[in-house]
Amino acid sequence: MKKTLAIIITTTLITTLAFGEEKTEIHETDNEKITYATNISMAIAFPLEAVISVTESFKIPVMQFDNPVTKNNNITFKLGAALSPITMEGSFNIAWTPIAFLELYTGASIGSGWSIKDKYGLALNTDAGKKAVAEPLNFTRAFYSVNFGGALQFDLGAVVPHKWAHLMFRIDQYGLYKGITHTDKYTSWIWQSDAGENRNGLRYKASYVLGYQMPTYLNFIGMQVETEKTFFAVQNNLDKSTWGEDRFKVTFGPLLNFEITKQMTLLLMAQWQTRHPYLSASDEIYYQKHLIDTSEPETIIFKRVALVFNYTITY
Repeated sequence: MKKTLAIIITTTLITTLAFGEEKTEIHETDNEKITYATNISMAIAFPLEAVISVTESFKIPVMQFDNPVTKNNNITFKLGAALSPITMEGSFNIAWTPIAFLELYTGASIGSGWSIKDKYGLALNTDAGKKAVAEPLNFTRAFYSVNFGGALQFDLGAVVPHKWAHLMFRIDQYGLYKGITHTDKYTSWIWQSDAGENRNGLRYKASYVLGYQMPTYLNFIGMQVETEKTFFAVQNNLDKSTWGEDRFKVTFGPLLNFEITKQMTLLLMAQWQTRHPYLSASDEIYYQKHLIDTSEPETIIFKRVALVFNYTITY
């Protein structure tokens, strides 16, 4: 498994972008209309990954005025839980839409993990000389994250009212701090059986989605590009540029969404990512001992193909 929760996050982003208002019933309280929803999401990917999440959300109208760019202003609260074969995690997120094309958000999560054979939910990644060794932390420490950022979004259909005019884009820019408890800033660790190149610290992430929504069974096609830059602390005797940690990581791929019913969707996604050109080809070497080949460009490798099933319960 490699960062399985990223699939669920991507699904939430695309659902928000492509499918507009949640299909929820409306309850009126003091002239306000509050909408409620429960979303169940299940992702299965190759190479083998699996995760299921449940998210409760409620949207409160705020600062709504009688004009196109503010009439749907709201604050949305989301409380979620996710379970994979080797991790469990809870999350809380708040998103504020002060104007139609802008969203500001923040959130936090906490979880832990266990190991199944050579799959590590939560573990330390240590240098054992000739190779890296994983030390499982089965429920002895906790993983946590905090995010804060914003998004710009646009739908041509809001300007040109026609069912075939929904050309849309969304740009997210956000900071993400990840860490595990009782661990210093120089210690490397593994989360969801990833490459183990994590340390407690800040990451700058961005997502760019361009797509087209259609009034058909295949109701969305698009392309997503994600970038990540880490700002981890490094011990004084090390230079992180030698193993490529100063470089951006880029992930990209197409998105196809199928509307099975008004409440049920199926997202198909494939992703590729950039890979640093290393002088050493062995994946067993501790990552800080890999040396970048500065004479070669970044290469592109396959990352995953995934199916993500979404079901929204309204009440």
